[in-house]
Amino acid sequence: KICKFLNDNEKEFENDSHAIAHLRKATSGKVCLENTHPFFHEGLYFEHNGSIHAFNHTKFTDDREGRVGGTDSETFFLRVVDRVKEKGSINEASLDVIKNALQEEIEEIKKVSTWTSLTCFIASKEGIVLNYLWNEENPDSQKMELDKYYTFYVGDGQNATILCSEILDLKNYTWKKLPNSSLLVFPKNL
Repeated sequence: KICKFLNDNEKEFENDSHAIAHLRKATSGKVCLENTHPFFHEGLYFEHNGSIHAFNHTKFTDDREGRVGGTDSETFFLRVVDRVKEKGSINEASLDVIKNALQEEIEEIKKVSTWTSLTCFIASKEGIVLNYLWNEENPDSQKMELDKYYTFYVGDGQNATILCSEILDLKNYTWKKLPNSSLLVFPKNL
């Protein structure tokens, strides 16, 4: 249904710079509006695909300013927000500041937690930072077929670039599968 809607309404989106949708299977936290992606805080939007187990039982669960739900994804986001704030105003943060804050938080998570995927993106008024990373070191990665479950594609079309976990059946799009451990920046006026 999504592909049909996009194909039928392609002209409607010609002047839009961003559209965000996240269809997810709830793996952490209850199913409710507060746990629904994208998360928003002071001009930043965030979506995450994966599980981060440290957030259930360590210092990562401390109440954070802006928390509305109870997922590992929201905690991940708010910890990145804290790192961006350390560098200055969120509203004035460049994509490089956001990218560096995300990289710092990812390195911290890798040190202290088991996790399946840290695939996410953060959108701001400046553009989008995309991180595609699934855990090849996870002991269950082969059994869980993480390499097949956590995929990411970039679709280039005449009027838009689409970032998604599966190839969409859209007219006039060329798709490229990203290699694991990709960190990309998409400026607003790309």
